[in-house]
Amino acid sequence: MTTQKIYSSTYFLVVILSMILLFGCGGQLGEPVPDDYFDRKRDELVAPYIYQKGYKGYACFRIPALVRSPNGSLLAFAEARKDDCADDGNIDLVLRRSEDNGLTWSDMEVIWDAGEHTAGNPAPVVDKTTGEIHLLMCRNNDQVYVSRSKDEGRTWSTPSDITAAVKKQGWTWYATGPVHGIQIEKGPHAGRLVIPCDHTGNAHTIYSDDHGETWKLGGVATHPVYKPNECTVAELSNGDLLLNMRAPNSDKRRLLSTSKDGGLSWSNPEVHQTLIDPVCQGSMLTFTDTDGKPILLFANAAHETRRRNMTLRLSGDDGKTYPKEMLIYGEFAAYSDMALIDNNTLAMLYERGASDANEGIAFERIDLKNLK
Repeated sequence: MTTQKIYSSTYFLVVILSMILLFGCGGQLGEPVPDDYFDRKRDELVAPYIYQKGYKGYACFRIPALVRSPNGSLLAFAEARKDDCADDGNIDLVLRRSEDNGLTWSDMEVIWDAGEHTAGNPAPVVDKTTGEIHLLMCRNNDQVYVSRSKDEGRTWSTPSDITAAVKKQGWTWYATGPVHGIQIEKGPHAGRLVIPCDHTGNAHTIYSDDHGETWKLGGVATHPVYKPNECTVAELSNGDLLLNMRAPNSDKRRLLSTSKDGGLSWSNPEVHQTLIDPVCQGSMLTFTDTDGKPILLFANAAHETRRRNMTLRLSGDDGKTYPKEMLIYGEFAAYSDMALIDNNTLAMLYERGASDANEGIAFERIDLKNLK
């Protein structure tokens, strides 16, 4: 090689390395590349997804759950399915955190790896009294576990088996959530933590009256024909609880049931004709607006035959009617969860894709002023 060629090659190499150091990091010359730099760049390219097929070596991500911590961090949980999109097999439970209302996200971390077993059905709930976050979840879809975080979701306790306390003999399939739980704010049961659950052909709740130290089995919402299962729970303006359920035999409509005793018993489920559903999970959230008006939000794949048309509906009368709605995504969509950033801003996590709903889990901030 001639001297000129050597100088040219060396110069070219120096230029490339300088460009990487100066521009590749988005910082000053010589600043080291952050460990998660390329992952964050990948996230930017596939927005609005925060989980997507192939990410971190996982074949599929499903089953989102979302809560906002006492200090305002968003915690986005999901099932990371190692080999395929099936509901069983080697599945880990994962988490990403955002401290800026969803503008950026931390690197993904595995918070429960059950080996070759299934770790899933995340159902987080925030205890506003203690500041702790409790995560109810299942192992192999028949055992119930709980983990807790005292530091905004940065670290988690070793999962504890609470199956014996919340599952009756003879029950087989069991799922916590998958969606956030609630803490009751009104009435004699104020402070109670409530988690929506289901077991074979029935919806039910579990609860804690001692800030998550112990968990008990609540009431069961059952119907001989409709066979409700996956559900979401919310507190209404009068302190009653509302259970909103999917059901395979309810003519592609959602089922509603109420409780006047903090989830210890549930009324007979009734079909809500407005809430069309392809037999899929849905999510619900209630809050009081700045003018004192109660707001109930419900999100699901609003389609009778396909998991598509992710739709957000608003009710001002505790879920009796839904006069306002917003189409969030018109193609394939399935499971979802929501958290309130402020009275006019909603955080939503939901499954979506162009060819099927399992392509990834997307995050969006929604301006509620367009819906009210």
